[in-house]
Amino acid sequence: MHSWHGPSMSIVNDTYARLHGTNFGVKLETPPTHPGLLAMALPWLGGQHHRALLQAADHLGSFIVLTRDRDGGRVRLDPHGAPRINYTLSAFDQANLLTGVRAAADIHVAAGAEAVYLPHGTLPVLRARGGVAHNPEVLTQLPQLSWRANQFGLYSAHQMSTCRLGGQAATHPLRPSGETVEVRNLFVADGSAFPACSGVNPMLTIMALAHYTAQHLKNSPPV
Repeated sequence: MHSWHGPSMSIVNDTYARLHGTNFGVKLETPPTHPGLLAMALPWLGGQHHRALLQAADHLGSFIVLTRDRDGGRVRLDPHGAPRINYTLSAFDQANLLTGVRAAADIHVAAGAEAVYLPHGTLPVLRARGGVAHNPEVLTQLPQLSWRANQFGLYSAHQMSTCRLGGQAATHPLRPSGETVEVRNLFVADGSAFPACSGVNPMLTIMALAHYTAQHLKNSPPV
C-alpha cells in the first residue's frame, strides 16, 4: 500500500461527527503513516513481534479517529513555574472514540483487509477475508477492555483552548476581544484562544481569529 506516498490527509469521513444529538463525535481521516509513525503507534508486545509488524509496513493502511472531546484536560503551573498537563479520557469521549474505532475497522474490512490491528495495548486483532469479519465480537468487546492511561495509544495535535476567550473571568483568561484579563493590552490570537476544541484541523479558524483580533486592535484608540 505504501501509505506514505501520495497526497496525505486527503479523505475525511464525517458520518460520526455529531453523535447522540450533540456537536461532539469523531471524524475518520487518512494519515501519512510513514514507518516511523507506524513504529510509534503500534502497540508494543516485544521486539520480535514489533519487527514482524514493521516488516509488513508497506501493506498497512490506517485511519485517524479524530475526536472532538467534550471533557478536556487542565494545564497548571507547578511551584517552579513549569506547566503540568493532566488529561484523562472521560467516559463520554471514550464512547465516541470507540464508535470511530469500530467504524474505521468496518471500512478496513470492506476494503479487503485480512487483519485489523486495534489501538489497545493488548493488540486485539479483527480477522477478515473477502469483506467479511470472522471474529466481529472483538469490536463489541472493546468497551470491556481497560482504557486507562498507558494502556492504549492516544495522540494529540493542534492543542487548543488553553487560554480560551469568553465572558467569565473566572474560567476564561481572555476577554471576548482576545485581551488577557490579567494584563491590559496583551492579546492572544492563536489556537489557545479558542473557546473550545474545534474537532478539526484549526488552520482556517486560527487565521479567522487572528484577523478578528487584528481588527479590534486596529480600531482601538492608541495606548
